[in-house]
Amino acid sequence: MATELKKKINVALTIIFWILVTAVIITAAHVTLHLSKVAAVLVNLPLPGAFALFFVPFFCAFVLPFVANIEEVKVTIISAMLAGFIAIALIALVFYTPELLGFAEPTPDYSALVIKDMLVSALGILPGVVVGSTLGGAFATP
Repeated sequence: MATELKKKINVALTIIFWILVTAVIITAAHVTLHLSKVAAVLVNLPLPGAFALFFVPFFCAFVLPFVANIEEVKVTIISAMLAGFIAIALIALVFYTPELLGFAEPTPDYSALVIKDMLVSALGILPGVVVGSTLGGAFATP
């Protein structure tokens, strides 16, 4: 009985870990592309930025069931959606950090820019993770 519980806890912690890793990867890609003029990493992609904004969440969600050993497609989709929502929250946190820490005064122009960038990110992340997790879950199931 105790070994089954330990196994279930281990599986849950593994899935949570990979959800967080997926969210951080998606966030890093989106923030780097949105802030490419001021980012520390020079972004010279051969692909258009909009394709990369969709492809990174798609690929991360596609790989998620393989690395986290998720056997059910519905768990894969829910995990990827959770990673997408966490990524959107992290993107919002990154964009609002100067205002939250008091380094910048909130202006309507900056707020409009942040809302626009968050909507663009959400429109790239959510369809990407749904399609990627569905296909990844289909290929990962035995």
